[in-house]
Amino acid sequence: MCFTMGMSACLATISFASAYYEYRCFRSYQYSLGIAYWGVMESLQVAQHFYAAGPEDNYAMCENRVNQKLAQLGNVHLIFQPLFFSLLNMSMFRRHDIEMRIIGDFLFRLCLVVALWFASHSWISILMGVDQGLLPPATKECPNYQWMMEGYDGYLQKTTPNIPGRPCVFYTPTETGHLAWAIPIFKQTYFFPSPAVHFLLFFFPYLVMFKYPFLQFTAFCFWVTGPYLSKNLTPSVNEQPAIWCFYSVIQVGLYAFSVRWFGLHKTPIPARIHHSGAYGEEPLTYVRQGGNNSKSSSSSNGNNQQNNGTLPLEEPKHV
Repeated sequence: MCFTMGMSACLATISFASAYYEYRCFRSYQYSLGIAYWGVMESLQVAQHFYAAGPEDNYAMCENRVNQKLAQLGNVHLIFQPLFFSLLNMSMFRRHDIEMRIIGDFLFRLCLVVALWFASHSWISILMGVDQGLLPPATKECPNYQWMMEGYDGYLQKTTPNIPGRPCVFYTPTETGHLAWAIPIFKQTYFFPSPAVHFLLFFFPYLVMFKYPFLQFTAFCFWVTGPYLSKNLTPSVNEQPAIWCFYSVIQVGLYAFSVRWFGLHKTPIPARIHHSGAYGEEPLTYVRQGGNNSKSSSSSNGNNQQNNGTLPLEEPKHV
């Protein structure tokens, strides 16, 4: 298998065209941004192909500043991926469901805070007074099994060609022949997160949404066709995340198809929201007033207002 710059350019074009088409259909900025974001990564990979280091010149391009900056931009894109995945996943459900809007807003803020947390290592070092330096490159005696980390790859049994302490985009000596990233990783402490937080935010919030089996199914499918598939395509831990980013456009395309197949864009406004309570709490039930969206409904204080897709709710009923 061989991944090329032309394939990345094609997928980027498909991603942007799909985002535009879906916006024309649904007028949802969040849904379209969730689609287009993966096209941004493929556009970035197109640029990375121009400057990627290869064995033909003994990986001399790893010393190129543009190469290093492109590797850093790829890392920044990864940091914000859970945030845009939440936009994609929640957008159709939150169109008419106030419960999902509350959950979606919380998840968006959580992903944003964590992304900024990853990007704030310098400030953490100053404010907390801790040594938030880089992890030393992995060695043959102490190999690396973590995605993108510089140094000796325990699976591929080769050392990344980057200058120690600096990022690099390069081609690995594997059958897949895709781009790979070597990124200096900061020490994980109580004040600074591990890259595994990306996995946590990308999959686990949806796996525990038992009320929405479609989201559970989506998270499982993205895991199988993303990190699991890339792990089985190449042994290189520096190449695996880049391959997943390549396939992400296809994943998102299948998600958009599923939205129509399962009719998620036609989900009706729930007439009743019920929470059974936990640990001794009384159950709460909220009932939507009025009929459909085209009719006016009265608010809880008796004033008439137009129901423009919102959910006017009565006082909670104890049942």
